[in-house]
Amino acid sequence: MKSPIIFRVFKNNQIQFVKQFVDKDQIVVGQLVNQDENESQVDIQLDSSEVSAIHRLIEKRGTEYYVCDLG
Repeated sequence: MKSPIIFRVFKNNQIQFVKQFVDKDQIVVGQLVNQDENESQVDIQLDSSEVSAIHRLIEKRGTEYYVCDLG
């Protein structure tokens, strides 16, 4: 069984939400601008004008994690 990836999202030093992924090695972070268009592409939605619609990819490769800026 794979270990889960757990994200804790904070804003102003307060936890906003926690999201857990069990069977995913790629997680896309972004701001959901158009729900119909990007709904299946974003795993973690951040409410900030500083975050693009498809912002960041976090990928697990073996035992390491890589972060890729998507714009």
